[in-house]
Amino acid sequence: MDYNGYAPLPIKINLAVILIITMNSQPEMPYTAKQDTLSISGAENSPTCIVCRGTSFSPLFSQNGWNVVACESCGQGIIHPFPSKLDLDKLYDRHYFVERYNESLPFEGGRFLKRIKDESHRVRFIKKYKKAGSLLDVGCGRGYFAYAAQKAGYSVSVQDISRANEEYLAGKMGLRTFFCNLDELHGVSEKSFDVITLWHTLEHHLSPEKSVQDCMGLLKSGGLIVVEVPNYGSIDARKFGGDWPNWDLPFHLHHFTKTSFISFLRNQQLQVLGVKTYLSEYIMTKMRKSLILAPFARIIARRLDGGSIAVVCRKP
Repeated sequence: MDYNGYAPLPIKINLAVILIITMNSQPEMPYTAKQDTLSISGAENSPTCIVCRGTSFSPLFSQNGWNVVACESCGQGIIHPFPSKLDLDKLYDRHYFVERYNESLPFEGGRFLKRIKDESHRVRFIKKYKKAGSLLDVGCGRGYFAYAAQKAGYSVSVQDISRANEEYLAGKMGLRTFFCNLDELHGVSEKSFDVITLWHTLEHHLSPEKSVQDCMGLLKSGGLIVVEVPNYGSIDARKFGGDWPNWDLPFHLHHFTKTSFISFLRNQQLQVLGVKTYLSEYIMTKMRKSLILAPFARIIARRLDGGSIAVVCRKP
C-alpha cells in the first residue's frame, strides 16, 4: 500500500475486476423471498405474459397483501390477482396524488434548481438521438423533467390523469397540459410529436401494450419513444429484497427485467436504439464503507445494473 493509504494502480484494477466478475457471476434472476403459496392454475385464474404470451407463472414476491408472479418462460412479472379498473380508481384517488404532489418545490430557489439539474442526465440521453423538437411527457408528475427538457430547447407538452399539480405545471412552469388518460388527448392530431417519454410510468398502466401503441399513434414517423421502468432483475432488487422501493405494490402492476423489457419493446415493432442502466446504489453504498474500495465506488457501481433501465426506441 502506498503512502496515502490507497492501493497501487495494479491492485486497484485487480480489486475492481474481481468485484465486477463476482457480481456479474450471478445470472439475472428474480428476487426470492418467503412467499405465500399461490394457486395460479386454471384458465380463469391465470394471467398471460405481456412479453411472450406464456401462461405458466411462479410466485415471486408478496407485499402488503399483494402478490407478484413471474412468467416461467421469460421472467416477466405481473401482480396477481390483477386489480380491476374499479380497484385502480380507488387506489388512485385524490389522496394518492395530493400525498405525492404536495412536495412540489417552490418554483424559485436552490432546491428547485438542483431538482431540475438532477433531470439533466435524462435530457442528455434523449439529445444523443434527437436534439430538439416537440416532446410529450406521459405521466409527468411534478413536471421536473418536462421543465428541464423545455429549458433545453424542446417544445414540451405533459399528460397526467390528475389535476392535483395543474397550477404548478401550467401556471408556474408554463407547460402545455393534458389531464386525461393517454388515449383521450383532445386537440392533438395523430403524428404530432417527435419524442414521447414515460419515466417510471408504464409499470402503472393496465395494458402497457395499448399504452405503447397509443404513443406510436401520436409519434411522427421516425419519432422516438423513451421509456424508463424499474428493473427487478437488478442487483439492487436482489440485495435490498423487500426493502427495494420499486416493488411499490399494488401501484406497480408490471415488473420487468432488462431482458424482458427490451423484448417487450421489440414486440411492439419498435427499433431499440439505446439502453441505459443506472448505477447500483447497493454496490456504491457497500463500497463506500471500504477505505480501499471507496475511491472506485461510483465507477464500479456504474458497471452493474441498478434499479432502473431506460430504453430509447424509434418508430418505423
